[in-house]
Amino acid sequence: MEHRVCLFLALAACGSVADKSNSDASIDAGNQDGQSGSDADIDAPGGLRPWGTPIKLGVVNDPANGTGDASITPDLLTLMFRSVRPGGVGAGDIYTSHRSSATAAWPAPTLVTELDSTMDEAHPWIAPDGLRIYFSSKRTGGPGDFDLYTSVRANTTSAWGTPVLMSDLSGVSSDLEIALASGGLIGVLTSSRGGTRAPYLVSRTTTAGAFTSIQAIATGTGCDDSALANGGLSLYCSHDDALWMATRPDLSSDFGTPVSVLTGTSLSDPWISDDQNTALITLVDDTTVGGIYMVTREP
Repeated sequence: MEHRVCLFLALAACGSVADKSNSDASIDAGNQDGQSGSDADIDAPGGLRPWGTPIKLGVVNDPANGTGDASITPDLLTLMFRSVRPGGVGAGDIYTSHRSSATAAWPAPTLVTELDSTMDEAHPWIAPDGLRIYFSSKRTGGPGDFDLYTSVRANTTSAWGTPVLMSDLSGVSSDLEIALASGGLIGVLTSSRGGTRAPYLVSRTTTAGAFTSIQAIATGTGCDDSALANGGLSLYCSHDDALWMATRPDLSSDFGTPVSVLTGTSLSDPWISDDQNTALITLVDDTTVGGIYMVTREP
């Protein structure tokens, strides 16, 4: 019998991320790179500390072109993201930036040419060890609009290998992103295979194996980009200028009713650390294009 993971979200599906624009941006007009967006609302359910103020990630953002879909290694040193800035090879490209310490400024990003195509790449999700990456692409060779690909490398300074189509998760619709929980055996897939953009819980028996289970997470009217944390016990979802959080007591239970934990103009693309103390999000500020922000919980 198919197990359906229930999550009661009164949400609607959202659009893409890095190329969003919004003339009604609510981030302070005086906000600059490396400074805080002062109007983001915070909350602290589940005994967690409140989120602090989102901080824009300096030169990795392009003030004239959208930047988003970010993920980062747990040591906070290697950042992967999508941008539509000039100098790429496709409609949207994957970039990276690596810094020397978790408190150092981010250097200018570089194009990851071995992962990019002349089409559109999006939603890069880098594994905790920095040696595997998952992303979606519109390149030829896949069965759908956006399809999921993965690539590996020998060490964190090596080039990425040739991307391989994930036929276990790619279908005739758009399969937009996958974000894994710690351990790599379960993840949340964002896909339009059910007719609208929605999250699916996926699982496999080994980290080297194919995903063999895809279960719809019931979302009412939809849910945008999602992420798992706390070993898969917490689900985060972006929608309607907010980040939502739902939890479950164990991996066999359904997720409970979500609550809004952070708001900001066109908030999207959440990446959440497994300890739930650090997040990356995309926000739209006075430049009217998306940019990457980091937010941590208050001391």
